[in-house]
Amino acid sequence: MPTIKKHRILPRDIEAYILVGRFRMLTRQQLKSWLFPEVSETMVTRFFDRSTERGYLGVERLQGNGIQVCWLTKKGRDFLVDGEHTAASDLFPASGAVPAKDFVHTVEIVNAALAMHCRTPPPDELLPAWAVQRLFAGKLTIWPDLLCLWTPGDDDPGSALAIEVDLGGEPVKTVLVPKTLELINVLTGWTAGAPAGILLLTATARRRDSLQEALAPAIGNFPLAVETLGALSGDTP
Repeated sequence: MPTIKKHRILPRDIEAYILVGRFRMLTRQQLKSWLFPEVSETMVTRFFDRSTERGYLGVERLQGNGIQVCWLTKKGRDFLVDGEHTAASDLFPASGAVPAKDFVHTVEIVNAALAMHCRTPPPDELLPAWAVQRLFAGKLTIWPDLLCLWTPGDDDPGSALAIEVDLGGEPVKTVLVPKTLELINVLTGWTAGAPAGILLLTATARRRDSLQEALAPAIGNFPLAVETLGALSGDTP
């Protein structure tokens, strides 16, 4: 019987497990862009191989030959917590990929997080919706898809940016407008005067224009921008 080769756990491996555990699921390309931008695809494949061998990540190619995705397993969660690499409350372990109905939404939230991570200066914290709910102990009636936080420092009050991903399935006037107003109330109450804003990312330029027209009279002077999904990465004008 062949002996399984034991790979040394690299610091970047641990960083990748924490990242995947934070966002529930990443595509291969998202993980490569975030942590492995300078290495070959072969190196990413080797990372996946040793991670699945350890049982710390689950990896699947959708429909057998489609996009490759990964998620943190419960064994991976236990490894990170037992090794004091991070707290269990910071991780979302799973037993498989995100369900089909939530797949595109999850991918676009991670795309937004990746784009913000590449900004200068990057946020000190990038919290997806589940982590925001946990941060507020389930007391919020509404929460953003992604909360970006810049922590206070010398002569800097810090700031917060809430990002919402709209795939076009919700009515604008009856759902998105009141939802946005409620999110504004949550942000202004929580940040206590520190700068805060909302970025609403939507599927098409036509939808963007409709949202801007509907939201402008309702939000007043609150900093809110509406852009297409590719705007953060520069994929659209």
